[in-house]
Amino acid sequence: IASGNACRRAKAASQSTAQNAPVASACYASVALTPAMARIDVLSPAYNAAATLREAVESVRAQTVADIRIVVVNDGSTDDTSAILSDLSRQDGRIHVISKSNDGIVEARNDGLRNCTSEFIACLDADDIASPDRLERQLAYMHAHPECVALGGKVAHIDDLGAPLVGLPQPGHPSE
Repeated sequence: IASGNACRRAKAASQSTAQNAPVASACYASVALTPAMARIDVLSPAYNAAATLREAVESVRAQTVADIRIVVVNDGSTDDTSAILSDLSRQDGRIHVISKSNDGIVEARNDGLRNCTSEFIACLDADDIASPDRLERQLAYMHAHPECVALGGKVAHIDDLGAPLVGLPQPGHPSE
């Protein structure tokens, strides 16, 4: 999750880079917040993600923080990703779908960032599952630590059935 201020600084920094260089971490939405806006935009790029996308989006829909908008970028998928997104967006008005030709994950994420308007932006890949309280915990941390502009979270690797995979390297504490 990242704050809007961090996104605006990233936008300014990206404008000083080469004109066509990909900038995956830049946010392009610099807007005044209104009461109708979601507190958090959850950005999910998807390419041929039919096997995992529904579960990923459902994990966001089930968050303990309901004031969210889910921005999914369909990056030119050739499988059933489009049909799944159409079905999900009919079920839930918080889901905003951007369909585009395939340009890769960096450009898909940048296209999604340009459409994010909330104070906070969280990323969730189309093959990830978020814990139900992920956004609530991250939002609480961001509010308790206003000097913090971005944060991540711990991951657990699982197999196709959701069973934990052991023996995989795990990210450690930043000081390790």
